[in-house]
Amino acid sequence: MSFTFDGADCSWPSPEELAKVQEIREKCAAELAALSESPRDVVGDIRVARFLRFYGGKVPEASKGFSDFLKWRVKENIDVLRKGIIDLNREQFHEWVDSVRSPFAPVLVPFFGETQEGHIVIFVSPGYFKAAEFVSKRPACHTMDNDLMLARAGIEYVMKVVDDNCHERHQMLYTVKVIDATHLGRETLPIFVPEVRKFAQDNMKQIMEHYCDQDILILLVNAPFIVRLVLAFATTFMARRQSNRIRVFSSATGTEIQKILRAIGPPTMFPESLAGTRKAEDIPFYFPLAQNDEKRIKEWMSRTASGITRGGATNLQGLQGVQVAPPEDATATPMAPVTPEASPASPIINTEMEEDAKKNSAMTEVKPAVELDEQPAPAELAALPQSPRDVVGDIRIARFLRYCGGKVPEAATGFAEFLKWRVQEKVDVLRQGIIDLKPDEFIAWVDSVRSPFAPVFVPFLGQSKEGHIVIFAAPGYFKATQFVNKRPACHTMENDLMLARAGVEYMMKLVDDNSYERHQMLYSIKVIDAAHLGRETLPIFVPEIRKFAQENEKQMMDMYCDQDILILVLNASLIVRAVLAFATTFMAKQQSNRIKVFASATGKEAQKTLRAVGPLSMFPESLGGTRKAEDIPFYFPLAQDDEKRIEEWMSRTTSGITRHGATSPPGTSPASDGELTWQMQGKRTEAEGEKEIQLDEPAPSGGLLCCSMNAANFTTFSTGIGSHGFVLSQKYLHDYPSEFYRMQGMGLMKQLPKNTADKELDKPAYVFDVKYSMSASIIAETMNPRLGQLTRNDPEYKFRMYHAAHPTDYYLEQCMADWDNYQKMFKEQGCEREYVKYPYTRDMIEGYFKEYCAMTGLSVSADGPAPNAPPLTDCLETVLGALPAWAEDKRNLEGMDQNLLKDRGWWSQRSNGHELFRQSEVPPDELSHQLALGS
Repeated sequence: MSFTFDGADCSWPSPEELAKVQEIREKCAAELAALSESPRDVVGDIRVARFLRFYGGKVPEASKGFSDFLKWRVKENIDVLRKGIIDLNREQFHEWVDSVRSPFAPVLVPFFGETQEGHIVIFVSPGYFKAAEFVSKRPACHTMDNDLMLARAGIEYVMKVVDDNCHERHQMLYTVKVIDATHLGRETLPIFVPEVRKFAQDNMKQIMEHYCDQDILILLVNAPFIVRLVLAFATTFMARRQSNRIRVFSSATGTEIQKILRAIGPPTMFPESLAGTRKAEDIPFYFPLAQNDEKRIKEWMSRTASGITRGGATNLQGLQGVQVAPPEDATATPMAPVTPEASPASPIINTEMEEDAKKNSAMTEVKPAVELDEQPAPAELAALPQSPRDVVGDIRIARFLRYCGGKVPEAATGFAEFLKWRVQEKVDVLRQGIIDLKPDEFIAWVDSVRSPFAPVFVPFLGQSKEGHIVIFAAPGYFKATQFVNKRPACHTMENDLMLARAGVEYMMKLVDDNSYERHQMLYSIKVIDAAHLGRETLPIFVPEIRKFAQENEKQMMDMYCDQDILILVLNASLIVRAVLAFATTFMAKQQSNRIKVFASATGKEAQKTLRAVGPLSMFPESLGGTRKAEDIPFYFPLAQDDEKRIEEWMSRTTSGITRHGATSPPGTSPASDGELTWQMQGKRTEAEGEKEIQLDEPAPSGGLLCCSMNAANFTTFSTGIGSHGFVLSQKYLHDYPSEFYRMQGMGLMKQLPKNTADKELDKPAYVFDVKYSMSASIIAETMNPRLGQLTRNDPEYKFRMYHAAHPTDYYLEQCMADWDNYQKMFKEQGCEREYVKYPYTRDMIEGYFKEYCAMTGLSVSADGPAPNAPPLTDCLETVLGALPAWAEDKRNLEGMDQNLLKDRGWWSQRSNGHELFRQSEVPPDELSHQLALGS
């Protein structure tokens, strides 16, 4: 089967798309009018359609992207830059580029060939790129800014050729980039040269946005392991439409890669390193390598004028057959030559906290924040179900303002998108109840919900002296494969996303509270111990994890912007440093500048940074600290090594969190009246011991108050069903206490909710509502499925009871009589409406039953149970009236009597409260005892 280029839509814009293109032009009328020229490849249908498709057919987003592109062109004088260059033919363009570029520039061939469809093929061979020499060995007249102009001119030219091809073939065409990674690593990797990395960070993202939707395929061949790793990680920071177009292969000779190469072109197009037949000497900018030509290097270093400036090309006259006017502005302000000594420190290895972040700590932007608060349409704010301070207050808005460099329009757009996203994803519902927990309660709740295979991530390791929240992560212990595969059906990756969102919401609330308390803009500090990273399968090589990151990582960074003041990565191996160095090129500058990476945690600079974060007692020994690993939540002992916990995790039937929020969050701090756990305690006396009680919360009217329960879930109007299940479960756990201790050992008490007293309603802690009761029951039954089986006869019993107490015909008769009685009363009160017959009939009810049976597969009738239905064994007869297993052993009873006759002082000194329940305790076999439910 042949390879198909499916990385982008190649169809000519449809009439519907062209209508949207015109709408975009109308929205960008002012920006279009500001252009000095309006060439087809810049403002034509095809170019505008690229923005439309890049933004998924959404006119508002595409209009903004196209508007930003046009503004940028005017600001950067792109039309001036490309003048003369854009009219060259391909051979002339190659000749001109070769005359301008550095001999140490990477091997990049703009016109390597064309596919059969008409896509332009670009060839790159970065393995020969001498990045260090590219930076240091250059004449004063040719700075990195000149290289940026050369790159822009090259992209402009390629996009012009692609546009011409599109109109010629009446088809949307693209570029295909073929990258031969052979020898990559022989020279210093570009991402380890600070100036090259900074160049990429400053410009790559901008180029990708302004020249969007240009590639249909980026094919990386002969990629070593580290390159595949770097790209796998980097794609998590790209838009999905970008990452989906990247294909990576470790060899050029495999069946699949050869199929793709053949779809691009014949063997005569490619060099031998790509299993082709084309000689390397016949490929422009390839062999012989200019970097090995001493004569050319000497000529390069002696130059006094660059071949390109911000005013355009300066040497087109020298090309054969080319006559052009001199550039309009060849006197652009030159940049100082860059040398290793004078180059700025790499943001990824800088050990000082950023001065700009410290300056931003002062709360001096209230006025701009208020101005921003007025910018988003009132609809976004009005649509919020709640407006808490940490979401819409000055501090939160100021974060968007600073993230966008103080630009109100951009910040307003970001804030509006944030508000829309919150409403769409129901974030306020998700965080309800969780947001008010204390830090230790929050950690306990997270521990009860998360997978035992989740990465080690501690939301609250401590606080810096300034008040920044310190977060700790140790990804080296993350079993990504097991995290994906070993999970109960009730807890999907979406549940983990909800847990992550709830965690960020909680952290941002805490940071916001700290900011107001200290009257200072505060942030989080993430300390990441990368030791052992690589011991387990790296997360980016697990498809589900990579997909999860690609779909959510960038969104989280955009929505929760400006949250970190420092991301400190310690004990990072070479491969980790390479991955992070490359990934920062796809991040916003204000994000990448806050990342610091160290190969060791014990070095002088690393320890200096750690001491600025907190004392030695805050950090584990792996980071040169004194804190025991066992004292750090979610760390040691690792949950993934606890077989009991894994067994409990896999047996769960409900997740602790859904899109509707936490299903069993811990309560707030205990009130003075005490707290209520699932095993309710009555008044304790020496004579009576402990009592189990169940009370319904009294409503002001004297009825029952069902709080936080959807009416669709009502199954009764009395306490009968609930009390019945409560009595059965409590008796079972008292009869077989080892079952309770087993649940306790699985972490029952940590997971159960807590109920606190409400003085305003005069409600003590032991009076609970239905939300508490349901949460506690669900958690308990998840840990011990036998509890749920105790009430398995309840639905059948209820069915029989209802039809015995009020059969259908009798019930219908009473309804009709009451209906007529009300109409009679209305007539007596002066109503002149005609009589209305009762709307329901026996035939209709039977129809409901038939429909129900057809949909569920059950066999029920409006007449109730069949006359020959087998008798239903009443569980009360076999449970409450039966002796527990331990009481059937006479020796246990004798032992109990002896213990009760002992001196009470002996008992109080030696007993832990459990001795009586640890003798001959064997939970009943389900088949022999039938769990007291009958057959």
